[in-house]
Amino acid sequence: MLPAMSMSILDGLRQRFLRFLGELRRRHVIRVGVVYTVVGLGVAEAADIFLGNLGAPDWAVPATLMTLLLGLPVTLVVSWVYDLTPTGLVKDEDRHAHHEDENGAGPSATTETKLPATPADRRFVAVLPLTSLSEDRDDEFFADGVTDDIITALALVEGLSVISRLSAMRYKGALKSTQVIAEELGVGTVLEGSVRRSKNRVRISVKLIDASTDRNVWVDTYDRDLEDVFAVQSEVAESVATALQSRLSPRGKERLATVPTRNVEAYELVARARHAYLQVTPDHVNHGMELLRQAIELDPDYGVAWAHLAIAHFVLPYFSSVSPASVEASAREAIDRAFELDDGLPEAYVARAYWKFNFRFDWEGAESDFEKAIELNPSFSDAYQWRALMRHICRRPADAIADARRSVMLDPLSFQTRSQLAQCLAWGGQPEAAIGILQEILKEDRSNFIAHWLLGLLVRPGDPEAALGHFDDAVAEMDLPLGHASRSVALRGLGRTADADSVVRALEARDEGPEYVSPFSLAVAYFGKGEPERALDCLERGIEGHDFLSLYLRLIAPAYGFQDHPQYQAILNRVWPSHLRVGG
Repeated sequence: MLPAMSMSILDGLRQRFLRFLGELRRRHVIRVGVVYTVVGLGVAEAADIFLGNLGAPDWAVPATLMTLLLGLPVTLVVSWVYDLTPTGLVKDEDRHAHHEDENGAGPSATTETKLPATPADRRFVAVLPLTSLSEDRDDEFFADGVTDDIITALALVEGLSVISRLSAMRYKGALKSTQVIAEELGVGTVLEGSVRRSKNRVRISVKLIDASTDRNVWVDTYDRDLEDVFAVQSEVAESVATALQSRLSPRGKERLATVPTRNVEAYELVARARHAYLQVTPDHVNHGMELLRQAIELDPDYGVAWAHLAIAHFVLPYFSSVSPASVEASAREAIDRAFELDDGLPEAYVARAYWKFNFRFDWEGAESDFEKAIELNPSFSDAYQWRALMRHICRRPADAIADARRSVMLDPLSFQTRSQLAQCLAWGGQPEAAIGILQEILKEDRSNFIAHWLLGLLVRPGDPEAALGHFDDAVAEMDLPLGHASRSVALRGLGRTADADSVVRALEARDEGPEYVSPFSLAVAYFGKGEPERALDCLERGIEGHDFLSLYLRLIAPAYGFQDHPQYQAILNRVWPSHLRVGG
């Protein structure tokens, strides 16, 4: 008992020290201390030389040194409390409360999507990545899996909103204070802790912190057999619910009583896969799918693994040369298997919703499945994001923007949720707001294809040269046909017809080869070239092959002026019945 208690105390002290160190760095106290020391040594040396030459009394130099020494703690205290900004000395908490950027320009472009952390929103919770204290580095993925499961469990507590794992995982190993993290995520309460695995035993230490006071609301440690790790998430959810004056619903209790797998290795593989495929690059998605297949081999009845495998199938064609039609059968198999094993998985409903609208044009059925996913997990950011995407291509801008904002609020640091919001705002009549969000993304990630591509579209009418620069950056990061097609349109706008034609010919050559080229990309190139019939033929081929990008046809129709063309109207009638055609 005593060793366990000592270890828990040491873990707590370690985490507090890291948070304190992070706070020193954030408030620039260390930097100020170093600068003061260097300048002070220079002043002391100068005083020794000049005061002696000027015939000053013997006590002058020691007095100068004493003044410098006494000034150091005062300077450090001032630097802790105040910060120097372009508007003068500002109290640290006031500066951060206004979210000023490095240039003193005021709130960032994404501030409007965040919920400010106040005592009134203690039910908006972030679960920070649990620290692995095991000697084996591979146990970090086990800790990540436990983190994921606690996030999932807390989403079942009535009245709680829980930050998505993608945003929470950005703080893995971060040297920031709890209060700073809470402010950046817009939450009122933070759960943090550690996991130590040893042979067939696991110890999970967690604590709930009120972000407004930085005080512990609740602390506990769980010692369990490894196979009983899933019982911890239920106990944590119950304790958090009590601490925040809420409760687990009967459905939530029933849900948490279900053990998804007894195979710890399969559990770890799914944790690794989640981290991989959600990075959406072809290599990461393929790696994630392979890990999920390995997990299913170890436990064929692991419903969560099947549900994530289904979603990964639909993520893969976005940024690769894989055709959507080629993944439909295996994706549908994974969906059916997930439902067969567990019909309460929100991920399975999201996967089936995507299949319904992309492969069956069943928009009402997809709406129903998205609604069910959100009912099962009200904090499921992906469900809001994907529904926003569907409503976006259906020309329902207000609904799409509302969903995208909710998605960003639940996953505020995700590039995917923010770029989806930017798309919805761009085509929803708020291009300036979209531009601001995309610029913020590029400050953090210069390699973001979507941000470059969408910025190119938005600035092209007024600044074709800047648009071309963004498209150049996009294709430099990811060699995707859509980027090249958009680049050809920009080249034409600058009068560089020969260069534009060369890009189109290269796309046609790729399309004639074994590589899958989205017909939508060719359609964009042909519209830019002034060949609407060829473009509409490509769109029709894309719809026939269930190419998701081709569903954007309603968004680009006004830009290229083909909305009255009979062929376009025929495609529209096939995809959207007249009673669902809101917004034309």
